[in-house]
Amino acid sequence: MSRPIIAGTARAACVALCLMLGLALVPAANASFIGTDRADTSYTTATLLAPAEQQTNVTVTCDVLLLRATITVKNFGRVSQANFHEVKIYSGSGTSPVFTGDLSQQSGKTYTATYLVSGTWRVEIRGLYKVPGSTNVWTGPPLTRTVAC
Repeated sequence: MSRPIIAGTARAACVALCLMLGLALVPAANASFIGTDRADTSYTTATLLAPAEQQTNVTVTCDVLLLRATITVKNFGRVSQANFHEVKIYSGSGTSPVFTGDLSQQSGKTYTATYLVSGTWRVEIRGLYKVPGSTNVWTGPPLTRTVAC
């Protein structure tokens, strides 16, 4: 069965008329940008320094009868911008610390080496900035002292 030509032509004319009316009735989007502006990015960096030498007091007590040496950080120079301070103690010329302490805690300020009559230890005190909400840590250079029995 064939369709009459007039019905097909009328349908095509109706579709074309609807498209033209739709385009004529819908306003086109126009935008005009006439201004310019500039924004500078502002940022700073912090440099962590070593603790102040003159504000730092590290002592060693050698007890020959008990065969032990006790190293204590009595005072240390706080580092500007640091939110954490630590001490690391190395035995002799060792490269791995025998003790790492948090200087904000009393237990982090003292290390006792037992069964030793004599020895040399390297004490490093430094400030760190632990970035809140992350595992990122900025580490400052150490103030190094050597103590001996």
